[in-house]
Amino acid sequence: MHRFWLMAGGAGLASAAAFLIGMTAVYGGSFSGVMLVYLSPAPLFAASLGLGGSASIVAAMVGVVPVTLAGGLSIGLGYAAVAAVPAAVLGRQAMLSRTDEAGVIEWYPEGALAGWHCIIGAGVYTLFSLLLASQPDGLSGTTLKILTQLADWMQVSGDQREMLIALLHPILPGFTVASWMLLLVANGALAQGLLSATNRALRPSPDLGTLELPNWIATAGAAAALAAVALDGDPGYFARNLVIIAAIPFFLQGLSVVHVLARRTGGGAMMLVIFYVMLIVLGWVAFLIVLLGLVEQIIGLRRRMDDGDRA
Repeated sequence: MHRFWLMAGGAGLASAAAFLIGMTAVYGGSFSGVMLVYLSPAPLFAASLGLGGSASIVAAMVGVVPVTLAGGLSIGLGYAAVAAVPAAVLGRQAMLSRTDEAGVIEWYPEGALAGWHCIIGAGVYTLFSLLLASQPDGLSGTTLKILTQLADWMQVSGDQREMLIALLHPILPGFTVASWMLLLVANGALAQGLLSATNRALRPSPDLGTLELPNWIATAGAAAALAAVALDGDPGYFARNLVIIAAIPFFLQGLSVVHVLARRTGGGAMMLVIFYVMLIVLGWVAFLIVLLGLVEQIIGLRRRMDDGDRA
C-alpha cells in the first residue's frame, strides 16, 4: 500500500515538475520547454497503466497542488484542464475490465476510450471558448486578436501576414485542441510502451487495427457540421471548429485501416514508416485519413476485407 501511494504521488510530482519547468522556460522566451509541457501527462498515464485506475486520480490530485502553489490558480486550473483531469479520466477508463464466463479478461474497449477522448476534447474546447467569448470581441474576434498578436511576435508582415491570418483564423481553436488531443494519445502510448517494455503494464497494449468507434460519434459530428452550415457569427464559428475536434476519432480509425492494410502486404513495417513520414511532411494526408475513417465507419472496410479473405 505504501508503494502505491509513493509511486502514484511520485508520478503526480513528476508531471507537475515537467509542466512547471516547461512553462518557466516558455515564459522566459525559450521554446525548448514546450516539449516538457507536452510530456507532462505521460507520468499520469503511467500511474494508471502501471498501478491501476485509481492511481491516475491520486497522481492528478497530487500534481495539481504544486502547480497551483507555484503558478497561481489560473495556471493550476490550466494544468488540471489540459493534463491532470484528462489523464485521470482516460487512465481510469482504460483500466476497467470484466471477466467473462470462460475466465477471460475483457478490457474496456478502445473505441469507447476514443469516445471519452472526444468528449474530453469537446469539453475543454467549450470551456476555453466560453472564456474567449466572454471578452468584448467575442470568440471569433478574440481569436483574431490573439492570432494578430502572434503574427506580430513572429514578425510576419505584408502579404504573408494576411495569408497566415486568413488561413489560421477559421480553424485555430479547433486545430489547437485537436493537436492537444493527439498529444494525449501520444502520451498514453508512450507510457504504455515503456511499461510494456519493462513488463510492468497491467493492461495488454491495444491493437490499433481493431479500433471500432461507437456510432454516436458520427452522429455528434454530423450535428456539429449541420450547425456549422446553418449558424452565423460566433455560434457558427464555434460549431465549425467543433467539427475539427469531432474528426479526431475518425483520424484514429483511419490509421487503424492503414495498419490493417499494411499487415496484409509484404513489408508492412516499411509501408508504415513511409506512410507516417508522408503524414508528417504532407499535412493534407491527415484529411484523407479522416475520410478513410469515415468510410470505415459507414461501410466497414476492414470487415469487407476479412469477408473477402474467407470467401
